Order: sequence, then C-alpha cells, then structure tokens
Amino acid sequence: MAAVEVPQTLEYMGGQLNATPVLEVENFTNWKKRFMCHIIDIEPQFENIISNDPFIPMVASQRKPEGQWTADERKTVNLDQRLKSLIMSVLLDD
Repeated sequence: MAAVEVPQTLEYMGGQLNATPVLEVENFTNWKKRFMCHIIDIEPQFENIISNDPFIPMVASQRKPEGQWTADERKTVNLDQRLKSLIMSVLLDD
C-alpha cells in the first residue's frame, strides 16, 4: 500500500485544524489575510482582541482582583495568551 501525503494538522477540541500559515515577509499582506482567517476560525474573539485590546475584568471602573474572576472571565483573559502563542509560533527566528 502506498503512503498518502496528508496536510499537517493540529489537534484542537476534538477536531482538526490546518497548520498555522508561517510568516511570509515578502508577501506580508497576503499572509496577514490568511493568518487572520486562520485565527478567527480557531476563536472568533481573537479579532476583537486584535482590534480593541485584551479583556480585563473590571468592577466599579477598577481592575477586578484575579481571585474574584468568574470562570468565564478567566477563560476570556486567557484568550490573549493563546493569541500571543499563535502569533509567536509563526514568527521567524530572525
């Protein structure tokens, strides 16, 4: 039986994702469009984080102490770190 070439995939929430597009400095605009589609497909809130800023739990116009965060707030705050990790994974060493 001949070997079959399969595109590289990543395990994610029980499903499959295509590999993250590696940064193409020479063709940055095209890469940026593909990368944005890729990360928004993973988590739609990533677009909001990029456009606005990371979510910071607030109470009475002040930053909420981490010990008082709800599970949903903690999950939303962690999205920023996930996005940073994805971005760092496509950057070239130089």
